[in-house]
Amino acid sequence: RKLAAKLSEQRAELREANRRMASQSTTTQALEHAPTLRAAAPTILQSLFDAIGWDLLALWWDTGADRTLECVGLVCAEEPALAELASATRAARFERSVGLAGHVWSNERPMWVEDVREQRNSSCPRAPIAARAGIASVLGVPVRVGGVVHGVIEMQSRLEQPLDEEVLKLVD
Repeated sequence: RKLAAKLSEQRAELREANRRMASQSTTTQALEHAPTLRAAAPTILQSLFDAIGWDLLALWWDTGADRTLECVGLVCAEEPALAELASATRAARFERSVGLAGHVWSNERPMWVEDVREQRNSSCPRAPIAARAGIASVLGVPVRVGGVVHGVIEMQSRLEQPLDEEVLKLVD
């Protein structure tokens, strides 16, 4: 029984590793073939979504002119509870240090919050909507081009997600 349980656990770990490797390959191909990151965003986000299983992923990008971040891509689980959050995310713009994406953009390093329910505050404009959607964990990762942070990948999950170095490696 112990051997069967161990083999089952190893098979699950192998499936997860294969999903993550496929995501890395898909991301690389999308970046090689798309004329811009914005054009590659839907493929990249869908690949990450499939690999890590979080509920909402968004790519925020520096607008340049007014120095705000805007959502240029979004993938979301088909759940009615997430519809309002997805809509608010698509419509939002953030300055530096405002919201998760703005904080990551400003600090230029990843931010993983295992239980965001404990940290809801006024600097996160979508916090009430995320609370209604049942969001428990969030992760923001800076997107660098030529060493400069131009955007942020934001992930949100209704499950508490403990810090996972493999996920950080995949999205960094």
